Amino acid sequence: MVASAQPPQQTGNIFKTMMIGLVIVVLVVVFLSAWVIWKPDFSTPTPTPSPTPTFTPVPTAVPEFSIQTTTGGGTADVEPGKSVQATVYVKWVDGDKLPINLSVDPGTSGILYNLSAGGSRPDFSSEITMTVPEGTAAGWYSIIITGSNGPVSHSCAFNIHVIGPGST
Repeated sequence: MVASAQPPQQTGNIFKTMMIGLVIVVLVVVFLSAWVIWKPDFSTPTPTPSPTPTFTPVPTAVPEFSIQTTTGGGTADVEPGKSVQATVYVKWVDGDKLPINLSVDPGTSGILYNLSAGGSRPDFSSEITMTVPEGTAAGWYSIIITGSNGPVSHSCAFNIHVIGPGST
């Protein structure tokens, strides 16, 4: 018996099956290539942070104030080893009533001082006690008291006349 060739109909079916298989392989390769190139991200997206608000300061009126001392018109005769007390007055004039800080500059006198209040909102007063150390030479000494708030500062002076015992 002689083998016979396959009928033409079976050859056509095999060709169709091979072509369908080839198309499927090509589609899979194209799909996987696209997957590798674009790599979709299925993770939970990170939320976009909201912008930080910016603060715009509101312009305020510059504080205006006056500062002065009392007790004998801002002067006193003091012997070495003794103290004198005066009151510093800070009064509001205009603008915002912002805190005013007080500072004292005794210069090179060596005179010691103590303020009862280093500052507050106007109107306020502070007692200043000034002590002349033993051995301080006779003469005039100015103690400068300054009130300040930011760019604004005002000063006043208290003058101490150091006298020797029994002198005037």
